[in-house]
Amino acid sequence: MSRHPYQQGSLDGLCGLYAVINSIQCIVEHERKVMSIVRDELPGILVREITRRRRFEDAFLYGIGTPEVAHLLECAAIFLKRKWVSIALSRPLLSVRKPTIAQSIALLRRELEQGNCALVLGLGGHHDHWSVGRRITSKFIAKYDSVGIGRVSIDHCRMAYEPKLKSVEHVVGRASIFRVSVDWD
Repeated sequence: MSRHPYQQGSLDGLCGLYAVINSIQCIVEHERKVMSIVRDELPGILVREITRRRRFEDAFLYGIGTPEVAHLLECAAIFLKRKWVSIALSRPLLSVRKPTIAQSIALLRRELEQGNCALVLGLGGHHDHWSVGRRITSKFIAKYDSVGIGRVSIDHCRMAYEPKLKSVEHVVGRASIFRVSVDWD
């Protein structure tokens, strides 16, 4: 019998927590002092915040939704501001009324091309998973992911209000995409 270690997601639904932490890690990766804060202090802050709002067992087993991820991102930004790191948060797809998947991908690609940012992506459908977008090409979304899903094919993505695809699909909700950036000034 072949044995493989469990990974995040095999036993838990904490991908939202990982996505928040990993998005910040992506944008501060060259700042050693801030990286140690993100690694050593931020997880505890965010876990305590989850347990303040709901039973940790429920978050562990069933995951967290868009409102909880938004709240954790805000808590992370407040915590890091106390450490002299200014994190900016936005939801770029909410600025456009019912964009198509092609319009959404183009907008998100432009956001990432501005540099010094990452996208927290809540994708429903096949994986029903929170992850971090680092780069978007014409064919795929490159991810920095807690379970090792390296990329998602754009051909398999649709907006939540668009018709279902016949193949494996990843469903994008306008409110479930967050831009996370840092201002070093």
